[in-house]
Amino acid sequence: VQTGPAFVIDAASFAVAVAAIALVRGGRRLPSGPSEPQESVMASIGGGLRAAWADPAIRGAIVLTTAFNLAINGPISVGLAWLADERFAGGSTAFGLMFSAWGAGALIGAVVGGSITRIPHFGSVLLGAAALIGVGLAAIGFAPSAIVAGTILAAMGVMVGLINVQFISWLQRRVQGEQMGRMMSLVMLGSVGLAPVSLAAAGFLIDLGAATLMFAMAGGIVLAATIAGFAWGMPRLMDTDRSPAD
Repeated sequence: VQTGPAFVIDAASFAVAVAAIALVRGGRRLPSGPSEPQESVMASIGGGLRAAWADPAIRGAIVLTTAFNLAINGPISVGLAWLADERFAGGSTAFGLMFSAWGAGALIGAVVGGSITRIPHFGSVLLGAAALIGVGLAAIGFAPSAIVAGTILAAMGVMVGLINVQFISWLQRRVQGEQMGRMMSLVMLGSVGLAPVSLAAAGFLIDLGAATLMFAMAGGIVLAATIAGFAWGMPRLMDTDRSPAD
């Protein structure tokens, strides 16, 4: 089976994004009053970091979501490929099965998360999901087959998809409008900007075995959850939609 058609279909799917952007209406509103001096980029970044650090709930949530992405990007991209070839001897078929299970779970979780207005005690749910995802990563390191690994990945994907949608919703309720762009930039830095770090770490650790890779990444999630949950009291603070300074 040739890979060319798969890449053609994938490339054609971007037409959907192009069409969606083309249908967006509206534009930037010009300020009606006198213009204010523009803040420098570094000052804007510094202001966002200070605002995030000043609110323990936002601080803990960003640290935890960053740990999620650092611990998951590498194992999913590097670890699954290694497992498919070295342990399961299934090649691209086993890799496709596991990767599809992960994607399907994430899609289901995102749909469910978008269908729920809000999750009560979201901070506790977030920490619980972190614990389960950590257990799932560790279990994949010992999975005897692609089917078992795919089942675990599907369950993890549901939790990640659900948490991602609900976390963005919570952040938008909590952060004031003028700070929203800065907070989202921090979230994107943790989820996208640090992906190469996760891939590099996974590439180094996979030589020590899949179990070592998965346990190391799971340990990072557990550490972040411990700091955010117990040191910063994130579950209690996340029950409110406003920061203590408001």
